[in-house]
Amino acid sequence: MGEADQIDISLRDLFAAGDTKPGVDTNTARQHANEKAGRRCRLYAIADALARNRQSQVRQDWLLVYSLAFLAFLCFALFSFAGEGSNWILLLYSFAFVAIFVVFGRAHVGQASDSFP
Repeated sequence: MGEADQIDISLRDLFAAGDTKPGVDTNTARQHANEKAGRRCRLYAIADALARNRQSQVRQDWLLVYSLAFLAFLCFALFSFAGEGSNWILLLYSFAFVAIFVVFGRAHVGQASDSFP
Protein backbone atom coordinates (compact mmCIF):
# COMPACT_ATOMS: atom_id res chain seq x y z
CA MET A 1 0.00 0.00 0.00
CA GLY A 2 1.45 3.33 -1.05
CA GLU A 3 1.86 6.46 1.01
CA ALA A 4 -0.96 8.23 -0.81
CA ASP A 5 -3.32 5.34 -0.06
CA GLN A 6 -2.41 5.42 3.63
CA ILE A 7 -2.98 9.18 3.77
CA ASP A 8 -6.37 8.77 2.10
CA ILE A 9 -7.30 6.08 4.64
CA SER A 10 -6.30 8.41 7.48
CA LEU A 11 -8.39 11.24 6.02
CA ARG A 12 -11.35 8.89 5.67
CA ASP A 13 -10.94 7.69 9.27
CA LEU A 14 -10.79 11.28 10.50
CA PHE A 15 -14.45 11.68 9.57
CA ALA A 16 -15.54 8.08 10.21
CA ALA A 17 -16.84 8.91 13.70
CA GLY A 18 -19.48 11.12 12.10
CA ASP A 19 -21.06 8.06 10.49
CA THR A 20 -22.57 7.02 13.82
CA LYS A 21 -24.45 10.29 14.37
CA PRO A 22 -27.80 10.64 12.63
CA GLY A 23 -28.21 13.60 10.36
CA VAL A 24 -24.49 14.18 9.83
CA ASP A 25 -23.27 13.93 6.26
CA THR A 26 -19.60 12.97 6.36
CA ASN A 27 -18.97 14.16 2.80
CA THR A 28 -20.24 17.63 3.67
CA ALA A 29 -18.20 17.66 6.88
CA ARG A 30 -15.07 16.56 4.99
CA GLN A 31 -15.59 19.20 2.31
CA HIS A 32 -16.16 21.93 4.92
CA ALA A 33 -13.06 20.88 6.88
CA ASN A 34 -10.93 20.83 3.74
CA GLU A 35 -12.10 24.33 2.85
CA LYS A 36 -11.47 25.78 6.33
CA ALA A 37 -8.49 23.73 7.53
CA GLY A 38 -7.26 21.69 4.59
CA ARG A 39 -3.60 21.96 5.53
CA ARG A 40 -4.25 20.77 9.08
CA CYS A 41 -6.36 17.85 7.88
CA ARG A 42 -3.52 16.86 5.54
CA LEU A 43 -0.94 17.14 8.34
CA TYR A 44 -3.15 15.02 10.58
CA ALA A 45 -3.44 12.39 7.87
CA ILE A 46 0.33 12.29 7.33
CA ALA A 47 0.99 12.00 11.07
CA ASP A 48 -1.62 9.28 11.42
CA ALA A 49 -0.17 7.29 8.50
CA LEU A 50 3.33 7.54 9.99
CA ALA A 51 2.03 6.44 13.39
CA ARG A 52 0.33 3.41 11.86
CA ASN A 53 3.55 2.38 10.15
CA ARG A 54 5.54 2.83 13.34
CA GLN A 55 2.98 0.84 15.33
CA SER A 56 3.39 -2.04 12.91
CA GLN A 57 7.18 -1.89 13.30
CA VAL A 58 6.92 -1.90 17.10
CA ARG A 59 4.67 -4.99 17.00
CA GLN A 60 7.15 -6.79 14.75
CA ASP A 61 10.05 -5.84 17.03
CA TRP A 62 8.26 -7.13 20.13
CA LEU A 63 7.36 -10.38 18.38
CA LEU A 64 11.00 -10.79 17.37
CA VAL A 65 12.24 -10.09 20.91
CA TYR A 66 9.80 -12.60 22.43
CA SER A 67 10.73 -15.24 19.85
CA LEU A 68 14.45 -14.76 20.45
CA ALA A 69 13.94 -14.85 24.22
CA PHE A 70 12.03 -18.12 23.90
CA LEU A 71 14.81 -19.54 21.72
CA ALA A 72 17.43 -18.46 24.26
CA PHE A 73 15.43 -19.99 27.12
CA LEU A 74 15.01 -23.23 25.17
CA CYS A 75 18.75 -23.39 24.44
CA PHE A 76 19.54 -22.68 28.08
CA ALA A 77 17.20 -25.47 29.20
CA LEU A 78 18.51 -28.01 26.68
CA PHE A 79 22.21 -27.22 27.11
CA SER A 80 22.81 -29.77 29.88
CA PHE A 81 21.07 -32.56 27.91
CA ALA A 82 22.83 -32.01 24.59
CA GLY A 83 26.04 -33.99 25.01
CA GLU A 84 28.10 -33.56 21.84
CA GLY A 85 25.76 -30.93 20.38
CA SER A 86 26.17 -28.64 23.37
CA ASN A 87 28.57 -26.34 21.51
CA TRP A 88 25.94 -25.68 18.83
CA ILE A 89 23.30 -25.01 21.44
CA LEU A 90 25.65 -22.63 23.27
CA LEU A 91 26.37 -20.85 19.98
CA LEU A 92 22.63 -20.56 19.22
CA TYR A 93 21.99 -19.27 22.75
CA SER A 94 24.71 -16.62 22.32
CA PHE A 95 23.30 -15.58 18.95
CA ALA A 96 19.78 -15.19 20.38
CA PHE A 97 21.10 -13.22 23.35
CA VAL A 98 23.08 -10.81 21.14
CA ALA A 99 20.19 -10.49 18.66
CA ILE A 100 17.84 -9.38 21.45
CA PHE A 101 20.20 -6.53 22.31
CA VAL A 102 20.52 -5.60 18.64
CA VAL A 103 16.73 -5.32 18.30
CA PHE A 104 16.51 -3.25 21.50
CA GLY A 105 19.36 -1.03 20.35
CA ARG A 106 17.79 -0.48 16.93
CA ALA A 107 14.48 0.44 18.54
CA HIS A 108 16.13 2.76 21.05
CA VAL A 109 18.23 4.57 18.46
CA GLY A 110 15.31 4.81 16.05
CA GLN A 111 12.99 5.99 18.85
CA ALA A 112 10.44 3.44 17.63
CA SER A 113 8.05 4.03 20.50
CA ASP A 114 7.90 5.25 24.05
CA SER A 115 6.64 1.80 25.03
CA PHE A 116 9.88 0.20 23.83
CA PRO A 117 12.40 0.79 26.64
